[in-house]
Amino acid sequence: MGGRIADISVYEKEPRIFFVATAAGGLFKTENGGMTLSPVYQKGKLPALGAVAVGQTDPNLVWIGAGEASSRNSTSWGDGVSKSTDG
Repeated sequence: MGGRIADISVYEKEPRIFFVATAAGGLFKTENGGMTLSPVYQKGKLPALGAVAVGQTDPNLVWIGAGEASSRNSTSWGDGVSKSTDG
């Protein structure tokens, strides 16, 4: 269940690359401007996300903020920020 989109972060040098954080379905990545989205974080401790940021010097550097501000029975409160160095 993807639910609502909580945040989007675009790699500005190549705007066809961006990440989509969902309120209950984890994180998705596209490299073709959104024509297709691939799941990149669904099985973590908390699939509910409230924020995503991609490093502007390297699109493989990604931070996610766990938890969703409008918590419901299908989402959860967060437990901090996670960082990935491999996208």
